[in-house]
Amino acid sequence: MNIKDFLKQAFDINREIDNKLEQLERLKELAVKTTSIISDMPRGSNKQGSNLENAIIKIQEQQEKLDREVAHLIDKQTQIAAVIASVENYDERMVLEYRYLCFKPWRAIAKAMRLSSERVYYLHRNAIEKISKIKVNDSKRQ
Repeated sequence: MNIKDFLKQAFDINREIDNKLEQLERLKELAVKTTSIISDMPRGSNKQGSNLENAIIKIQEQQEKLDREVAHLIDKQTQIAAVIASVENYDERMVLEYRYLCFKPWRAIAKAMRLSSERVYYLHRNAIEKISKIKVNDSKRQ
């Protein structure tokens, strides 16, 4: 995978994290509804109680699975941030941060940095080349 594709993963990772957090919220709402149904039930030994318990257990298991997936995605995002942080030139690093960590469009980056779009593209291209060289040198050492 080339460096640009590696950095572009951040867009998808962010969207996936948002999606999983939304799923977690729905599961938490469902767990609260299910728990309130159980607490309103008279105490007795019926099969419906155990079915509800099973439902709550399944919800909890799904929440734990989603938590693990979110943690894994955050680890990937942290790796991308570390690669970007390795860029020594401040302007180049800022372009990468705006683009791949803040998900800003090119025009917004240029405006925020008070630079022309052409200058932003130039800084981006230079940063990508530098990161690519670092990655190639790192892989040769290993």
